[in-house]
Amino acid sequence: PSPFLEHWGLDRTVNFLNHGSFGACPLSVLEYQSALRTRMERQPVQFFLRDIYELIDDARDHLAHFVGAPASNLVFVPNAT
Repeated sequence: PSPFLEHWGLDRTVNFLNHGSFGACPLSVLEYQSALRTRMERQPVQFFLRDIYELIDDARDHLAHFVGAPASNLVFVPNAT
């Protein structure tokens, strides 16, 4: 078995190859999403009016490092497809 299987919640009896079209997020991503939802539910107004901007900036910084670009050259937009 692949050492990467431990990072996914996929059914181990199926060889899932279609990661481009539908879900199947790594477990660590699902855990982070859950933590963000919990944080948002605790104080929705604070989350959407204050906290979200720092979270977006942090995400942009991580993405910039990953792709080797300046963060100032990256912007998040709604799904372009």
